[in-house]
Amino acid sequence: MGRGIAQVAATAGMQVILYDASASSLAQAKAYFASTFAKLVEKNKMTESEAKTFEAAISYAGSLADFASADL
Repeated sequence: MGRGIAQVAATAGMQVILYDASASSLAQAKAYFASTFAKLVEKNKMTESEAKTFEAAISYAGSLADFASADL
């Protein structure tokens, strides 16, 4: 799932698992979301509480086994 899709799903209230085999790519994605949500808070597009909720809705997986509990 791409970053944009993950962001839209998280802001729509869904729990999201973002997968990448590269740990550095997952770290970059996590930093991207923190930065993006912070910018939206600065622009008064969302509250800090909402940003934290949306960030918490995104989990990161480096293995396909992490999807074992996913409901499709």
